Amino acid sequence: MEAQQEWHKSYPYLRLGPDSQNNNTGIWIPHWVGKSLRNPRQARLLSHILWWFDVPGSNSPQADRGDIYIEERFRGQPRARFVDPEGQRWLLTSERELSREILLPRATVSRGLLALARRALVEINRNLDPNEGFLVRPLAKPLAKAFYRITKSEVAYKEFLAPDSSYPSRILKQKRWQSESGPLASKIIPGWGESETSKHAMNRNPMVGIPVVRGVFVPDLVMLACERNAGPAYLLSQILWWFGLGENGRPRPQIVRDGFRWIAKSPRLWSRELGPDESCIRRWLDYLVQSGFIDRRLWYFHKRKCFGRKTLHLRPCPYRLHQVIEDVDDYEVEAFRKDKCM
Repeated sequence: MEAQQEWHKSYPYLRLGPDSQNNNTGIWIPHWVGKSLRNPRQARLLSHILWWFDVPGSNSPQADRGDIYIEERFRGQPRARFVDPEGQRWLLTSERELSREILLPRATVSRGLLALARRALVEINRNLDPNEGFLVRPLAKPLAKAFYRITKSEVAYKEFLAPDSSYPSRILKQKRWQSESGPLASKIIPGWGESETSKHAMNRNPMVGIPVVRGVFVPDLVMLACERNAGPAYLLSQILWWFGLGENGRPRPQIVRDGFRWIAKSPRLWSRELGPDESCIRRWLDYLVQSGFIDRRLWYFHKRKCFGRKTLHLRPCPYRLHQVIEDVDDYEVEAFRKDKCM
């Protein structure tokens, strides 16, 4: 049965969907990260840090955030290229820079970094000139534990968690690397960016022979439309994914009522899928409904058999999303990063 207004044929889907040719920027949050942290702000921050330790050019254009030109000497290596004399790979950044990249206030970024450090997921080195920023790197073994706990990946277990695991005794061959400040000869100590686990945990390319990891791509336009509220933007992005086209080329939602396609999914199921608890999901749904981004109904799952409890039905509102996209274009995203993420 055909719906009157198909989401995958609307302008917002063409603008925000995975097949968009507009090179939308955004943050890709793997499901294992969201379920491990259960906090969309911290998940957004950690996913961005892991992006820096991923290999460019091997994933979707949206998640690559515009990696068009890759220097030949760095091809096939992680984006973070600062290596200390001990051979540890770091990301040289600042709270202001992270705030601009992930569209969160600096205070939120500071609290998020402390929370990730307390959970031993990242290591922070502030022994630099404050004007230069600080160093941060993901810790491989705790991340491998989190990845294995959610996905039961054999690769993560064999590489980091098995009793006969060779980590961290194995050392890569000596290579000459070049940091941002100049050449640096060092033995690179294997970390998250050099591990096979990171390739499996961050893979979004079905053409490399590695299972694709499910996640949520949160476009920057959606983040700004939700007024930089990471939770509602996280949930809305996943709702929009459900209304896209499946592998068979057909729309994923199969429920058609009142001329629209709907998905039936309770807050408990959303909590299992994304990670945050049910109270957060309900609060985010209220925000999205009040903003006009989605429509919400309580119906029996079988409209001809009214038994059991009523189930939450959701659908996006293309007209309202169209208005927001027209108001917030790519230029405003960049202007917002320069002027307000401080």
